[in-house]
Amino acid sequence: MPDVTQQQAVIDPKKGAKKDVKKGATKVEEDSQAVEESQYVKEMREAIKTEKAILRFRLVQIRNWALENLRQNKKAAIDLYKKLDDWIFVAQKAEMDSIEEMCIVIKEAIESESKIQNELCIQFMDFTVNEKIMNFITPPPPKLEAMEDRRDYRFTIPQLQALYEEFLRIENFNSGESPEQFTVQQLSQTLMNKINYSKNFGGYLNALPKHFQFIDLQAIMGMTRNIDNNNTGLVNWRQFMTYLTLGNSPLPTVNKLNEAKASAGGKDMVTKAQFVGAKFWFDECEASRDRQYSEPFDRASMIKEILFDINARAQAESEPTLDFDKFAETLRIPYARNNHAKIFSDFLFSPVKAIQI
Repeated sequence: MPDVTQQQAVIDPKKGAKKDVKKGATKVEEDSQAVEESQYVKEMREAIKTEKAILRFRLVQIRNWALENLRQNKKAAIDLYKKLDDWIFVAQKAEMDSIEEMCIVIKEAIESESKIQNELCIQFMDFTVNEKIMNFITPPPPKLEAMEDRRDYRFTIPQLQALYEEFLRIENFNSGESPEQFTVQQLSQTLMNKINYSKNFGGYLNALPKHFQFIDLQAIMGMTRNIDNNNTGLVNWRQFMTYLTLGNSPLPTVNKLNEAKASAGGKDMVTKAQFVGAKFWFDECEASRDRQYSEPFDRASMIKEILFDINARAQAESEPTLDFDKFAETLRIPYARNNHAKIFSDFLFSPVKAIQI
């Protein structure tokens, strides 16, 4: 639509047509021609230019204000980080100084070999010695007393000691050249009394292991017969007691016995200390499993003490000694008579061989 503020010249089509016809012109004049702008348009354009200048000025002012704020915030942030860095350095130095003071106190206590009972406190940057609080070392709880690992198939140390003392009393009561030789009836009756006592009353000292409580008189006669293969009617209780003590230990070889003798000093006659300190092949199998957090129960050493007491001979002017070669010969008898036996109990409870006439 044409602008209302502008004046448009309109050409009369009739006059124009006549003129064209008369002159024979082929060109048609323009339909409208631009006229001069009105006063309102000029004022409007000036107003727009003014507003643009004002807007541009305001944008420049906003930009300058934002840049100034950014510069101020950047400067404040840099100053803050510098202060924080200084604070960290000061705090670290103060903490190190307090730790150094505490180290001096500890060093003096170490050099003077004295205990520090006052509480040493480090709270951030301050080191103090609090004399109101005394520190004491809490002792660990006492360990459980040593206890033997009881098993149904082997003698305990008190049972072996009680049986040894009972056999020793019987030996002192016997007369003759060889009081250690018990009759089969005497040995069988003693063991049957122990078995009946164990079945009826039990007990920890005088009773027998549960495995032996099911042995009858025939089995006892068989054990005595395996030892007394010549059927003399006499049994050396020291030999029998040695086999009972090592009932669940493997039969030793000659090399094992030689190693034990070498560890005992290599002498024919050994003392109790040498015998107990020696290393034997049965140390591991005769050991006792200790309870958690308890004193160790050295069962292997106690077994050695009992074996020494059984096989040692008293000396008139010195301590008792043991003939190691004779002891080794006693230990080799079970394998010599029954090479199928693996442990001493296998030899004692093996079937009795018939006497060949």
